[in-house]
Amino acid sequence: MPSITLHEITPATFKVMLQFIYTDEFPAEGEHVNSSIEMIQNLLAAADRYALDRLKFICAQKLWDKVSVDTVATILACAETYSCQELRSCTRIKQPSLSRAWTIIAEGKVNFFFWLFLQNRNWTADRLAKRGWPHDDRCCFCDQQIETAAHLALHCPFAKEVWTHFQVSHPLAIQIFAASRTINSWWEKARSGRKTDQQQRGISCSVYIIWHVWKERCRRIFQNEITSAATVAGLIKADLELIRLARLKP
Repeated sequence: MPSITLHEITPATFKVMLQFIYTDEFPAEGEHVNSSIEMIQNLLAAADRYALDRLKFICAQKLWDKVSVDTVATILACAETYSCQELRSCTRIKQPSLSRAWTIIAEGKVNFFFWLFLQNRNWTADRLAKRGWPHDDRCCFCDQQIETAAHLALHCPFAKEVWTHFQVSHPLAIQIFAASRTINSWWEKARSGRKTDQQQRGISCSVYIIWHVWKERCRRIFQNEITSAATVAGLIKADLELIRLARLKP
């Protein structure tokens, strides 16, 4: 009888992966499935190798639920090895970095949104899935990746297109965006160094980009309306101009 040999995967891991492929569900705890960190890491590696993005996302959630002082280094190393953006994005920004959200030159509602964003507390698909609430896993812009805060702000092709509209006016902000893989790393780079007017304008621009990408995401999901990246960029520029005018001394 013909057979296929799969390398670098244990029979137990392959059994769980195969069950997921056929049922689109992760086996429940009571189904005699080994739910140890090692098992989930092996499953994450397999999901990465065979491009099973949804399984990869579920593994990331389960690993983060098991994080502790003793396991955090191993889990984050696993996230880096298998390019698991969802797992890396689980780390929330702590004080005093978080408090800087309130010092950004922006409208109060935008400061509040960004404060939530830095803590991964906006209701993106990954968080809705964790609660078991109705949601669509895929990003409404690209329909390619699972929707997370990091994906919407940094990695989605639509977001990248919006960012490119500010290459001339805010080159440093765009440079930092392009060099960042996680929200944490982006925020640390954006606020590091000597505080200058250019830095403050760049941060304000970046925050308004993220704010308007989020608004467009909500518009597409809840109102079934689609706005182009160029139009979104125009709305951002209009908001930034209003902020500039409001700060002019009489």
